[in-house]
Amino acid sequence: MPVDPCFAALLADKRSELRPPPPHVTVADMRAGNKAYLAATPRVAIESVRDLDMPGPAGRLALRVYRPSATPNLPATLFCHGGGVVLGDLDPHDSICHQLARSANRVVVAVDYRL
Repeated sequence: MPVDPCFAALLADKRSELRPPPPHVTVADMRAGNKAYLAATPRVAIESVRDLDMPGPAGRLALRVYRPSATPNLPATLFCHGGGVVLGDLDPHDSICHQLARSANRVVVAVDYRL
C-alpha cells in the first residue's frame, strides 16, 4: 500500500527519527520534559471534560472523557497517549484531546496506562 505523501514527508524529516536519549538523561527527566512541552499547548473550548476510572488488570485505570458539545449520541474516539509506554499521562495530552474532540466533533475517551 502506498504511503500518504504527507506522512512520507514527516517520515523523511530527520527531526522525526527515533533516537535514544543521551546517557545522562534519566527517564524522570524525559517525563518532565515531555510533560512541560505538551502542557504548553493552549486548550480550545469544549462542552465538558470528565475524569473517570475503570478496573484494569493491575489496578484502576484513569479515563478522561472530552465532550465537544451537548449533542447526544456523538461518535467516540479512543485516545491512547504516546510515549512508548515510558512517557506521558493524561495531563500533558489534555490540550490535544480538547482539539481532537472539537475539530472531529467526537467524544474523545483518553485512557491512561501503567508506564
